[in-house]
Amino acid sequence: MNCSRKYRQRDGEQKVCRSDVDELIRLSRSEDDADRLVAAELLCPCHVRAKVPDAWAALFRLMEDSHPKVRFAAWHTLEDGGDLSDPAVEPIAERVLQYGQNAFVRKMALQVAQRARDRTAHLQASSVLSVKKRGKCDFCGGTNVLVEPDYTTTVGAGDNARAALTCSACRV
Repeated sequence: MNCSRKYRQRDGEQKVCRSDVDELIRLSRSEDDADRLVAAELLCPCHVRAKVPDAWAALFRLMEDSHPKVRFAAWHTLEDGGDLSDPAVEPIAERVLQYGQNAFVRKMALQVAQRARDRTAHLQASSVLSVKKRGKCDFCGGTNVLVEPDYTTTVGAGDNARAALTCSACRV
């Protein structure tokens, strides 16, 4: 992805207003493949230019659409202007790797799944070095207490994510 063009409206691309976003979300649920294809292409942040949770949910749903062109367009939209490191994409990527046939879609899903596996391995490897140490509990805020990593909960996002540190009082 060309980061300098991310979120920037390109020549020939139309800006989508809020009422159009609602219409695209409706089209994303249509029975007609052509309607869903239009929604998959235009729900890109380059067009929407705002954070609309329902638009993201619609795009994620279209990434597993029954029609191959719609799936391709949704993945391309996410790759072009979205965030492949979004945790909501990981389970979709795992499912696509099981049944996906389109080479581009499988490549994108593999990148997402590999990033998730690498992040999990990094969290586990970083905590093996020191299991118990003194620090601040991420749950109760207690300071200078013995803490251990909790691998089921992460703190931070993206490359800065780490296992949460918990004291004995907060561990259940």
